Amino acid sequence: MAGRFSDRVRQGGQEGYRKHIVLQGSKGPEDRLSHVTTASKPISFELNAKVPAGVQVREIDGEAILLNLDSGLYFGLNATGSRFLADVTRFETIERAFEDLLETYDAEPEELRAALSELLAELVENGLIELSAR
Repeated sequence: MAGRFSDRVRQGGQEGYRKHIVLQGSKGPEDRLSHVTTASKPISFELNAKVPAGVQVREIDGEAILLNLDSGLYFGLNATGSRFLADVTRFETIERAFEDLLETYDAEPEELRAALSELLAELVENGLIELSAR
């Protein structure tokens, strides 16, 4: 379903693609992560992405929950983030997933590339996906 990218990203009052990141078994506010800063290392779109064996992914009503069984970290994605994850793990390269997403969303290529790069950097940083050469 095609839609205006900027509208879909802000759907439901959510900023971007993430809902929350929380440590499993949190003891209090000091254990909660409301935002994780991403590494400044750029993501190569020539790589492929996969969900590691120690990560469980569940989709509920178009949204995805990723749980890292080793760290106890879970990450919620709205429908847009869920679609990004599905595409990058389905196609041979991130570039091919990006091309597919460009056909789906009415977005400027730079805006979409930046959003996808940011999501991937956060997922990699938190051990929720792995990137490798084809």
